[in-house]
Amino acid sequence: MGIAVPGAVLLVFLVVTGCGPSSRPNDAVTEFVIVGELLSINSPFACGEFLGSGVAGYRVHQVITGTISEEEIAVAVPCPEIPRPQYSDDAGTLQSFDLGAYHLIELAQYDWGLPAPVMDLEFSGYYLVRADPYEISSRPP
Repeated sequence: MGIAVPGAVLLVFLVVTGCGPSSRPNDAVTEFVIVGELLSINSPFACGEFLGSGVAGYRVHQVITGTISEEEIAVAVPCPEIPRPQYSDDAGTLQSFDLGAYHLIELAQYDWGLPAPVMDLEFSGYYLVRADPYEISSRPP
C-alpha cells in the first residue's frame, strides 16, 4: 500500500527543489573560465528526477578568467548524464562528459542552490555553470 501524493503537491515539490531543465538560475555568476581535460566523472542516483550533483575531475590546461592554482580540480556538475542544452538553455552546448575530452568550462564558487556532492571528499569547491566542447585543434600550446 503506497502513499497517494496529489499531482499539485508533487509539482510544487519539483519546482521548489529546482528539479529539471530550468534548474540553473540565471543569477549564477561565472568566476572562472578554464580549459580542462576531463579525467573522471560520477553521477548521482536518480538525477533528472531530483536535482543532484556529480563530481567531474579536470586537469587544468589553461585558466582564461580568474585564478586557479591547482593542476587538477574536482567540480560539482548538476546531473552530468543530461546534455547541457537539455539541462538549461544557458548551461552550454556539451552533449556528454566523455573521459579524455577537453572542455571550455565556466565555474563559480557560489553554489546557486546546487547541492554539494557530500559523498566526494575531493570536491574542490567549484560548481559548473557552463560547459562547451573544446576542439583539439584549438587547444592551447
